[in-house]
Amino acid sequence: MHAGARPPPLGRDHDRPGPRLRRPRLRRREVRRLLGTTVHRHDHPVRSRPGHGAAGQACPVLLRAVRAVRTGGGLLGRGSARGVRRCRGAHPRRVRARHRGSDPAPAGARAAGHRGDRRHPRGQHLPRRAAAVAVVPAAPRPGRRGLPDAVARLLPLRLVDAVRRRHFRRPGSAGRAPGAGRSADSRHGRWRRWGDALNGRVAVVGGGHNGLVAAALLARSGRDVVLLEARPELGGLASTRELIPGHRVDAGSHDLGMFRRSVMEELELGAHGLELIEAPAVAAVPATAGSSAVVLWPEVGRTVEGLGGVSRRDAAAWPGFVFELAERAAALEPLLSRPLELGDMGRLLIAPEVLRALSSSLDESLRERFENPSLLAGLCGVALPATGLGPRANGTGWPLLFHCALGGSDRLAPVVRAQGGAGALASALAASAAASGAEIRTGAAVSRILVDSGRVAGVRLADGERIEAGAVVSTATPSVTFLDLIGAALLEPRFVRRLLHVKYRGAAARLALSLDGLPAFRGLERPALTGRIVLAEQPDDIERAADAAKYGRLPDRPWIEAALPTALDPSLAPAGRHLLLATVHHLPFDLEGGWEAGRPQLLARVADELERWAPGIGGLVREHALLLPTDFEADYGATAGGLHHGEMNPSQSLWLRPSASAWAGEPLPASGLWLGGAGCHPGGGLTGLPGTIAAVSLLRG
Repeated sequence: MHAGARPPPLGRDHDRPGPRLRRPRLRRREVRRLLGTTVHRHDHPVRSRPGHGAAGQACPVLLRAVRAVRTGGGLLGRGSARGVRRCRGAHPRRVRARHRGSDPAPAGARAAGHRGDRRHPRGQHLPRRAAAVAVVPAAPRPGRRGLPDAVARLLPLRLVDAVRRRHFRRPGSAGRAPGAGRSADSRHGRWRRWGDALNGRVAVVGGGHNGLVAAALLARSGRDVVLLEARPELGGLASTRELIPGHRVDAGSHDLGMFRRSVMEELELGAHGLELIEAPAVAAVPATAGSSAVVLWPEVGRTVEGLGGVSRRDAAAWPGFVFELAERAAALEPLLSRPLELGDMGRLLIAPEVLRALSSSLDESLRERFENPSLLAGLCGVALPATGLGPRANGTGWPLLFHCALGGSDRLAPVVRAQGGAGALASALAASAAASGAEIRTGAAVSRILVDSGRVAGVRLADGERIEAGAVVSTATPSVTFLDLIGAALLEPRFVRRLLHVKYRGAAARLALSLDGLPAFRGLERPALTGRIVLAEQPDDIERAADAAKYGRLPDRPWIEAALPTALDPSLAPAGRHLLLATVHHLPFDLEGGWEAGRPQLLARVADELERWAPGIGGLVREHALLLPTDFEADYGATAGGLHHGEMNPSQSLWLRPSASAWAGEPLPASGLWLGGAGCHPGGGLTGLPGTIAAVSLLRG
């Protein structure tokens, strides 16, 4: 069509011009995007498709043209396209969609075309009577946009001149090798260092035990690692502080019974000063006026002997209970020690007892075997700390199974402490990481995880310093990682809603007491005081504490898990002194009336409860220090005071808990970001597994 041609009348089916080209007329190989009308035609016969009728019968389909639409400015359909030439005498304004011409038969298995075999057509034909909807992609416009389907791995980028033939000459041949005679700051050297920093450097956010494990494993694999911890000391909730002068107090977790021995051996923690002490007892419930004391030992026979004087039925049922618990733990342990895969669901389907533990209540499953209230309370005290759940809640059978699977499949997990406190574990991990080349920085608070075009580019510190990194391992809680460090503006609304629905119940407080002597708990000898001391007469006491926390109130009788670490390690307190740690579980984070008013009430109720279980302990107290749930959040980043970075229940475990690189089967929103804290799979506690899984997943890509 020529520029002077008369435009077609309005309402006539005619060609619609697209965006203008650079000149009024077309150049060689330049085309206009023209819209054609819908064409009714018969598709090729489809064999073996009952929905299309008998074999060999033509299938009617509806075909529509595909065109590009101008995104702004101008109206379509006003006037004809300029500079369009006639094609073999055809009318330039009557371009129509044409039937597909016959193509030469391809080579290979499909050489015979659609009649060659009876395999699935793989989308060659429209199914049944489906109508093809017109596809209207946006027309390309000048500008820079991110690629929606770009590969996750960074591609090598040459920032300087292209590679020449001279760069590939053999050694000794004429010419100069690339970089020969140049300084370290040459253009090629700068590019190489930039690429190594972007692709090979890993920034670990958080210096807790999981962050230290991840940093040490990555450094041993040869990666360039920098660990950033906001606090002046390492360890996080596994740190040891002098809350009382002269006393080394574990702020959070202090039991290493579930820490992976394989990780200890891999990182050679023994060579870096870590010494472990295993307690003789697992848990003990002191006697009261209406009940006898119960002690759970790692050895089955010793526990049966002790239960014989309390309940013959319970003594007879204990070996079978431990054996079945070991079987379930053995089926579950592989799922907790590595990244989860979809095929792992089959392990649970063939283990009905594991499925039952995920759905039943702990109180119900225990009462089917045992009758003594103290024994029931002791088992609940092993399973439910920091969960926020009462023993009658559905799914509370899961924490006990989790505890046994990570502590040893043949018995209850023993209580293991580090010589010098849990901080000795952090010191050994830091020494191992530093020996492998990791850079460790304390007092370096991360304020932002930098994301560029959907990929992590590094972190920014609170003082404004920017650290480039090709990967970031965050050990903060999922809420802090995504909502605070990345920002909700960069996340999809559905992902933000999922974050807001994470439950962080299970807040706890810790009271440290400096005593003049060893307290006398009724019915317990000194060896029994080395493990957990559960101060609950029956499971209902734990249930009532959980009920009060639901409504934001302090329980009338707090549920306390006591520990006497100086019974194993006297070096934690001055000579002649003992240290008692009373952890008060099932407390509300948002206390009715606030924690300023609730602090003295909590102290008074805990003191009364301790006096009831260990008469005369009040006269032994010399000093005390109290950490509230708000202190755990402010000082250690534990959201809502949850020590496990998220409630440990079936709805937030396994595939429903964030993993190192995915959540509920969906990849994390930022490529190059890995989660390695207690808030991700497999969960909380001093296990080292979240950091291990994050490091392994990162190294595997």
